[in-house]
Amino acid sequence: MKDLIQSIESRFQTLITLSIFFPSLIYYLGKVTGQTDAQVAVVVLQFGGLIGAVLLDYIIFQSNKHVFSPKWLQWIDKVLLWSFIFFAAPILLLAALASVKSAVPQWIANVTGLTLGTLVVIILAIPVILELVLIIFSMLSEKKNQKIKK
Repeated sequence: MKDLIQSIESRFQTLITLSIFFPSLIYYLGKVTGQTDAQVAVVVLQFGGLIGAVLLDYIIFQSNKHVFSPKWLQWIDKVLLWSFIFFAAPILLLAALASVKSAVPQWIANVTGLTLGTLVVIILAIPVILELVLIIFSMLSEKKNQKIKK
């Protein structure tokens, strides 16, 4: 169980690092696709809420990590792994858009870039919200089981 907790902590730390540096990537890819500073700033600010959710998720896990059963820890570990996949997909999509920008009319690139930026934030929020719900649900479930055993 200790190894599983260490694995989860390691994945959380990597996810936090990705979350912190991801707005810079969004900014530069937005600029490459011709977005204005205001358009890119909206997406970066939206992403700021996601960073806060990841940190909240980590804090809740750290303060209750010994409450979880091995079954719940395995689920948390799997969802964190899926978070990395959710990070990889938008990065590849944004990079593809940036690489074909010259072949696409400017107005399509502008609309697609702004919409895609907001969509990236929504896509990345899915596993983080799922992780947060899973941790809270499993924590409440384990505490309920402990009360029943007493």
